[in-house]
Amino acid sequence: MSKGKMAAQCAHAAILCFQKAQCSANKETQEILELWLASGQPKIVLRVGGHNDLITLQEEAEKLGILAVIVYDAGHTQLDAGTATVLGIGPDKNSKINKLVSHLNLL
Repeated sequence: MSKGKMAAQCAHAAILCFQKAQCSANKETQEILELWLASGQPKIVLRVGGHNDLITLQEEAEKLGILAVIVYDAGHTQLDAGTATVLGIGPDKNSKINKLVSHLNLL
């Protein structure tokens, strides 16, 4: 993916995670979302090895109770329709997210 395409996919992930958190009936999720909004909506982009890593991270996030959403491309530009591009994680407590992604490098 080009840098612009990557940026767009990351933006999709941030929006999808926000929407999923906003729709949650869980009180703790709502409190975390409020803190995330109040702190400037921090986002970090990390590199994974490929599709299998996205799936594994999503499964691990779900086991830890962390919100996670895979973005699938629509196929209008550079990628085939249905290609998994990025995984949005959170918002959640830094300590929980760090357990999940501390082994990954910045993009």
